[in-house]
Amino acid sequence: MESKSTFSDKRLYKITGFILIIVSFYLVNGSLQILSLIPDYKKRAEAWDIRADEIQIMKSKIQKDLVITPLDSYGRIREISDDPTNWVNRCAAVYYGVDSIVAK
Repeated sequence: MESKSTFSDKRLYKITGFILIIVSFYLVNGSLQILSLIPDYKKRAEAWDIRADEIQIMKSKIQKDLVITPLDSYGRIREISDDPTNWVNRCAAVYYGVDSIVAK
């Protein structure tokens, strides 16, 4: 004997389908917003790469106290500043193997 869907089953399917459609709109919207940020992230990455190359060039010229191009902080990421005692500056100096780095 074949069982038929009851009224409540059909209603449950419709409600579930509606909720899935609404959720999919939020997912698509969020994806589009993130995709719109890609060009900005790409420019930022290129600027960081250029600055890293500058640091390597200065380091190869036996410079130990580097003055580099400043970049704006992005989001909540702390950036190298004009204070050589700043923890970010000290970490960057250790990473690149120099005595100090400042951005001016």
